[in-house]
Amino acid sequence: MMFLRSLTLATVFVAKLLFRAVGTMVVTTLLLFVGIEISIPGGYRTVVLPNGFNPQSARHNAIVEEFHLDDPVIVRYLHWVSDAVRGDFGKSNRGAEGVFEAIIHRLPISLEIALASITLAATAGILIGVLAASSRNPRRSRVLAVVMASAQAVPVYLSATILISVFAVTLQWSRASGWVRLTDSVSGNLGALVLPTVALAFAEIGYIARTVKADVTAVLHEDYVTSAMSKGMSSRYVLFRHALRPASLGALNAIGVNVGAMLSGAVLIEIVFGLGGLGQLLFEASFARDLYLLLGLTVYSVGVFIVINTIVDLVVFWADPRIRRSSR
Repeated sequence: MMFLRSLTLATVFVAKLLFRAVGTMVVTTLLLFVGIEISIPGGYRTVVLPNGFNPQSARHNAIVEEFHLDDPVIVRYLHWVSDAVRGDFGKSNRGAEGVFEAIIHRLPISLEIALASITLAATAGILIGVLAASSRNPRRSRVLAVVMASAQAVPVYLSATILISVFAVTLQWSRASGWVRLTDSVSGNLGALVLPTVALAFAEIGYIARTVKADVTAVLHEDYVTSAMSKGMSSRYVLFRHALRPASLGALNAIGVNVGAMLSGAVLIEIVFGLGGLGQLLFEASFARDLYLLLGLTVYSVGVFIVINTIVDLVVFWADPRIRRSSR
């Protein structure tokens, strides 16, 4: 009976998350579609036909038919949704390359950087937060406070510039720009990955560390922690066995919240380091007003954000009985 009740609650919870995900996807893509149409004099037609429409040109007529340019903007959006559901995200107006193919070609670069950055930010943020909460050394506490404040204060582009100047230009320990795919060279890939990952993760370490510090500090004052300490258990054992687990829920939420910031920061990182990933592609598509490529990239960004936040929500739902009780 308890199993069926838990399964029902989990199903309802997942259904709510999926509904929210679909709603977010529809709203963001619709706003982008309509926004580009009304922000450009003459609408999207002037982008794909910059010299005007010639009714005698077979090519122009084919473009009008392909992009449904004679239809109202909402009808065109519904055409795009219908095609996107079947896996056809259209073509870039800068060439014959399909949107899906353009994204898939650059996806491994951005995905590798994102995963490495999230892992580094979470690991370093949790470690620094735990050390700051448990430290009884005033000097260490001041150093950790400076590290957390600096991580939150330094912009992504500035940390990237400093890393390039110190480690690529001065010390020549790493490459300053460019990307090496993992399939081409493992060592080259790691060399190209280190600096962008550190630059992107550094900005989020401070927020995660502060969240963990506050949660661990609060847990350390709980009666069961005090009781465990009075029984002679080591401080390290009590900290990681009894204090960190309940405090980790705040860290999970902090990681989920910071995914959006990391996705936006990835655009600057890929431009500064010349990586050629989806962030750089988004920058180029924005200048070219490439509607269908922007739509595809928006679907990817929102999708990644939703997937990671959904995973975080499910983990928190599983780990925190209070959320399960409130969902009944």
